[in-house]
Amino acid sequence: MRTAERCGQEAGFSGSTAEGGHPLNIVAITDGAKDIHLRLREIFGFQVTLILDWYHLCK
Repeated sequence: MRTAERCGQEAGFSGSTAEGGHPLNIVAITDGAKDIHLRLREIFGFQVTLILDWYHLCK
């Protein structure tokens, strides 16, 4: 089973699609570090949408 499908099932979704058959997006909240970005791509096999966490930069 693909990682994205397994994550969807663990979150309570049936398969990896939403109602209407549209694929679910995977979103990660990170600080944008390149190694995290590359690791997510390696795990899921596609580009994951990132929401940047800037809190630690604003201190």
